[in-house]
Amino acid sequence: MWIHELQKHATFLAIPIVLSLIYSISIQIFLAAWNECSWLSMINILIIQVMTIVAFCGFSSLILSKCTTDNILIMVVLLLIMLSIVMSIAFIRHARQVYIQGPKPIFGDGTVEGRVVLITGANTGIGKETAKQLLKLGATVIFACRSKVRAEEAMKEIQHEIHKEKNMDISKHMIFLPLDLSDMTSIHEAVNKFKAMNIPLHILINNAGIMMGNREESKQGFEMTMQCNHLGHFLLTLLLLPILKQKHQNTKENNKKDQKQHNKPRIITITSCTYTLAKRIQIDDLQCKDRSYSLFSQYAQSKLANILFSYELRKREPTITSVAIHPGLVRTNVTKNMSSILQFLNSCFAFILITLQKTPEAGAYTSVFCAATHDDDHVLQKGLYFINSKPAYLLPFAMNDDDSECLWNISEELVDYKYYKKE
Repeated sequence: MWIHELQKHATFLAIPIVLSLIYSISIQIFLAAWNECSWLSMINILIIQVMTIVAFCGFSSLILSKCTTDNILIMVVLLLIMLSIVMSIAFIRHARQVYIQGPKPIFGDGTVEGRVVLITGANTGIGKETAKQLLKLGATVIFACRSKVRAEEAMKEIQHEIHKEKNMDISKHMIFLPLDLSDMTSIHEAVNKFKAMNIPLHILINNAGIMMGNREESKQGFEMTMQCNHLGHFLLTLLLLPILKQKHQNTKENNKKDQKQHNKPRIITITSCTYTLAKRIQIDDLQCKDRSYSLFSQYAQSKLANILFSYELRKREPTITSVAIHPGLVRTNVTKNMSSILQFLNSCFAFILITLQKTPEAGAYTSVFCAATHDDDHVLQKGLYFINSKPAYLLPFAMNDDDSECLWNISEELVDYKYYKKE
C-alpha cells in the first residue's frame, strides 16, 4: 500500500531542491530590498532551479512508476533522496558564493610588496580582514585605531595566522597609529605622528564607520555619525594628500617600474548601499539638528556623503585614484550602538541573517581588489562605486556636481581646514 502512495507523491522527493530555491529567492529579496542589486539579478539561477525541480519531479515519477518490488523501490528512493540533497547543496553553495560572498580576488604573493597602506578601524571587522589580506600580499599596514590594546591584539592574531599559513614574519610590516575619528585634535596628532615616521603612503583606506542609535555629539560638537563616517575621514584625507601626492611625484620621476604597476596613489572610501535611503544629501543640515534623528536615515546621509566626497576628490585630484566601495551586507559589530530593541532582534534572527550576510573576510574582498589591482587594466577608472570587485550603478543624486562641490566646501569649513588655500 505504501508503495502506491509513494508513487503517487513522488514529487515530495524534490523538497530539498525546493528549499534551495526558497533560499535563493530569500537572497534575491534581501539584497534587492537593501538596494544592493536589481530585482532580476538572480533570474538565471532561479529559472534553472525551477526547471531542475520540474525535471526532477518528472524523472522521479517516471522511475517510481516502473518499480514493482519493495527492495528495488527502496533503493531507488534512497538514490533519489541523495541526488536531491546533493543538487540542493550545490545550488545553495553556488548562490551563497556568487550572490552573498562575491568573488575572491586572486593575486600573487608580493603583489603590493613595498606598498604602505593606512587603514582606519583596522582592528576589527572588515578593516581587520582587509589588513590581513593585504599583509599576505606583501604590504605594510598602518593600523589607525582608537584603542591600542585592541589594535595590538588584532596585530598579534594576524601575525599568528599568517605565520602559521605562510611561515612569514610580518611583525615589521604592522604599525599602530593612534587615531580617534570622533576627535579632530586626534586626527591632526595622528597625521603628525605618521609624518614623523618618515615613510611614504601609497594607499589610504577610509574604512572605519559607526551607527548610532541616538543622536550624540563629538568633542567639537558635531553629530557623531557624520563626524566619524564623513568629516573625520574628510579631514584625515586632506591632511594626508600632500604625502600621497609626493609619493606620486617620486614614483613618476624615479621609479618607472613602480609607476607602471601602481601609477597613482589610491584613496578607497567604504560606503554602503544604504546611501539610497537618503534620496539626497541634506547640505544645510548635515548635523541633523533640524531633522528628526533616526539611526538609518543619518547613517544613509553619512554614506551618501562618502560617495559625494569620493566623487569630488576624483574631480579635484586627477593624480589620485579615488573610489567608493560597498563591501556588501557584512555581519560585523557595527550594530553595537543600535537601540536595545534592534540589538535584541538582530540576536534573535541571527541564525537566519548569518545565511544572508557576508563574512568579514568576504566583506574585505572589494577593498583588497581596489587596493591591489594593477592600473594597467584601468579597472578603477571605469567606475566610482564598486560592489563585489566590479563597477556598480550609482543613482544620479550620488554624483550630483553641485551637491558634491557644496559638500566639499561646507566640510572644509566645518573641519576648519582649507586645503587648497594652504597649498
